[in-house]
Order: sequence, then structure tokens, then C-alpha cells
Amino acid sequence: AGRLLQDSGETRVQQKKRILAAGIGAICAGPTAMAQVTGANAGNVEEILVYGTQAARESVTASRLNLSLLETPATVDVIDGEAIRARVDLSVLEAATRSAGFTDASNPGNGGSSISARGFSGQGAVTKLYDGTSYYSAADTMTFPFDTWGVERIEILKGPSSVLYGEGGIGGAINVIPRKPQHDRSGDVRLMVGENDTSFIGVDFTTGMSDAFALRLDYSLSQSDNWVEPNGDSEAELFSVALQWDVGDHLVLSARIDSGDQKPMRYFGVPNVDDDFFDDFVGMNFNVSDSELSYEDDSIRLKADWQATDAVSLEAEIYQLSTDRFWKNTEAYFYDDSAQLVERWDPLVLGHDMDHTGLRTSLAFAPPDGGLRGTIGFEANDVSFERPTNFGNAGNPGGITFDEFDVVDPYAFVPGVLADIASAPVVLDNTSDVTQWSVFGEAQLQLGERVALVAGLRHDDYDTSIWRSGGRLGIEQQADATTGRLGVVLDLSDDSALYAQYGTGATHPSAGVVTSSLANSGAKMIESEQVELGFKHQVVGTGF
Repeated sequence: AGRLLQDSGETRVQQKKRILAAGIGAICAGPTAMAQVTGANAGNVEEILVYGTQAARESVTASRLNLSLLETPATVDVIDGEAIRARVDLSVLEAATRSAGFTDASNPGNGGSSISARGFSGQGAVTKLYDGTSYYSAADTMTFPFDTWGVERIEILKGPSSVLYGEGGIGGAINVIPRKPQHDRSGDVRLMVGENDTSFIGVDFTTGMSDAFALRLDYSLSQSDNWVEPNGDSEAELFSVALQWDVGDHLVLSARIDSGDQKPMRYFGVPNVDDDFFDDFVGMNFNVSDSELSYEDDSIRLKADWQATDAVSLEAEIYQLSTDRFWKNTEAYFYDDSAQLVERWDPLVLGHDMDHTGLRTSLAFAPPDGGLRGTIGFEANDVSFERPTNFGNAGNPGGITFDEFDVVDPYAFVPGVLADIASAPVVLDNTSDVTQWSVFGEAQLQLGERVALVAGLRHDDYDTSIWRSGGRLGIEQQADATTGRLGVVLDLSDDSALYAQYGTGATHPSAGVVTSSLANSGAKMIESEQVELGFKHQVVGTGF
């Protein structure tokens, strides 16, 4: 028997390269460095666009102090939204894995968006943020944000991010920053078509509704029949509405609603033969005909920014994310070489229903005479989670035992339905309730003209209560983590800096506080330490 081979992601790259794209609307290049290569004929000029990170720009991901990249004692990449769209990176995963050291670790079970960084892998090891907000993963799965059409930029912090965003992120963090409403009216439309009935439509529109109000609308829809059959189709849709109200010169209120619906390709790979790919199986999908795979995410965010004085500002945000995920598939395949038949195992039905509500507020001070600037803040989150499944246990005696399988002929393949393998009932297996609070602070102290210290400290407290069906023992867990960072930056010139940083991180042994296990119920947070030394240089002509 062979082993199951997961989709490596290389196929998606090959498919995207074959897309014949036609753009309608203006796609601006944004801040770029441009190089020209001239051939023997002076009239034959090839223009090359080089997209990169501008060290002079501010980063909101590596610090809450609005430090420039040169002032930040950490490795940060900033990927401009126009560069992302010019490259036709339709997903956050595709865009983020262009950053060195960040690699694709996705599969259908983790939401198709997991990333590995600096030796750590999974949703619990690389934090995914939406405009600075960290949404909690469940069972190492996170499905929002996912789309890049409405992205202003993606910032990538390499190294522990727990001091900024709490538990997790010991490998790094990805911050997806959406486009904001503008008072100047503008809009873009993009249409693309390609083979395998691949298509994409993106619409962006922003305008001022009055001197005080501005609106932005973003819509995208991508779909494809993809490269496997049968049942290889996929679709992803996102609609966003953002409003901004300039109450006065010093107070801005904003609201944003995002609604996403993903139906990824219901494909879990093919078996190999004699430890190698088998050409006859390339392009085949052995999943059942009634397979389902869907992720629905609805996000609401309300934010207030108040510039109290020239030196003091206050920011407060309320956010809520509702998630509904569903899997119904047969997920493992083995090849019997002697009989030339394929065995299909793991007829799984599983759901994730999660609601995450949170509040974060921070007070920043930056005296005009410099010296010391800092921020202090508070954050609280409440998460409820339900998982229905057909797994067999005391709460579902008729559930699957993972011994169920059927046999199909790959050369006269009939997909069949999941009930051909198992018709186990789907019942509520467990629920989780999590409450969290944290306090955090960060400061920069300027020591002369060229040396600065940057320090941060955060304390998180988590309480998790898990109910399990069938009278099984529940889980009550309390965990806390204190993380910090201390860095120094030495300006060698206006365009170059040396930096050093010591940072700590914390992550839960179950890859998240929402879905702990009995084995880990008494465990403490896993702690990490990192020492980083680096050099940064702003290339001439690439700043602002």
C-alpha cells in the first residue's frame, strides 16, 4: 500500500502562472525602485519593476510606537498591496510566503492558510492579524483574513510577537492591513479569466459622502474548476464596507464589516506507488461526490482614535468575528498494488462554530522634545466554540471508529457518497468558553542622537472551560504568560542602522487556548527565547 500525498502548493503556483490575465482599471505601482536594462540597441529598453520594503516607512506591526523600520529592533517586511495585486497573489498565504523564511504549511484541515517560520509551524506559532487584531485559532485552524484584493499592505514580523499580541506567534506574525476610506473619489475594477474555467472579479470604490464622512466598498470573487476531477471546483468571495467619520480635528471614528465565504477545492491528495508519484493518478480526485468544505467568516470592527493633545493620543477598538466551518470528506487513500484498487479511509464530518468578541484600548504619549515615548494598554477577549462531529466516543456511541473504509477502482472510478463508507450520526462533541485579559506597555528611550533603547512588556491571563459530551470529564484550565522584549538600535547614518534584540514568547501546548486537551490541562505555557542581531540599510531612491 502507498502513502497519502498532500497537495504541495506547487500546483497552485503553476496554475496561477498559466492564467491569462486582463486588467480593467488603473493599477498603480506604488512606491517602487525601478531599474532599466539597456541592450545593444539604445531604443530597446526593458523596464523592470522591483518591489521591496522601504526602511523609512513606519510599521504598526513590530511596535505600537509608530517607529520606522530603521528604528525597530526586529526584522520586518512590508509588502505593498499594489505589489501584491500586480503579482496576482489572490490569497494572504500566497502573498506572505514571498517573504524569506515564511513557507506554506497549509492543508484543508487547518483552513488552508497555515505558515511555517523560523522552525515553528501552525496557526498557533505564526500569529495572523487583521489590522492589528489577533483572532484566536481553534484546533490549529484559522480562516480569516484570506483575501488580498482590499489590502493596503501586509506587514510581516519575524520572531516572537507575544509581547505585542499575546499567546502564540513565537515564529512571527502576519498583519493584513485593509485599505481605508478616502475623501477623494476613486475606483478600480479587475477582471481575469484563465484555463480550467478560472475567473476573478475585483471591485474597489471609495468616496467622501460629506466633509466629515468617507466610504469604501471592496468586493472580490474568485472561482475555478481547478486541475483535478471530479469535484475539484473552488470559490472564494469577500465583501467589505468601511466607514470613517472625522468628528473633529482630533477625533476619528471608523467602522468596518467584512463578510467572507470560502469553498476550497475538496482535494486531499492521491496515494503514491512504491514511494513515488504515480502518473496515472495525477489530476484525479478520490473524494466522495457529496464532499463539502466551507469556511464562513463575518467580522465587525468599531474604532476610535483621539488625539487628546500634541503629545497624548488614545485608541480604542471593539471587534467581533463569527466563524462557521464545515468538513465532510474522506481524507486518506492507500493503493493496493496487487489488486490495483484504492482504499478510502477517514470518512470525517466536522464543524467549527466560533464567536470571538474583544476590546482593546491603548494610551500613547510622545513628547515633542523627544527623549522618551511610550504606550500602555489593556485588552480583553471572550471566545465561545462548538464542535459537532461524527467521531465515535462516549457522547456518540454510533460514531466512526476510523476502521471504516471502502475500495474503488481508479481506472473505472465512481466517487460514491460518504454514506457508502460510514453513516455515523453527527452530534455536538465539545464546547469551549475562553475569557482573557491582558495589560501591556512599550517605550522607546533616545540615548543621544544615534542610540535608542526599545522595551516592551505584556502579561496575559486565560481561563478556559471545556465541556465534553457523554459524561466525559471536562477541562478547566487557567494559564498565564508574561513576555517581554529589550532592544537597542544604533544609527550608523541617516540610511543605516545596527540593532540587537532579546525577546521572549509564549504558546499553548495544544496550539491554542480554545481547544485544550486533558493531557495538557495542567500544563503551563511553552516559553521561547530569541536573540537577534541585524543590519538595515535604506537603498538610495527607495524611501518616501
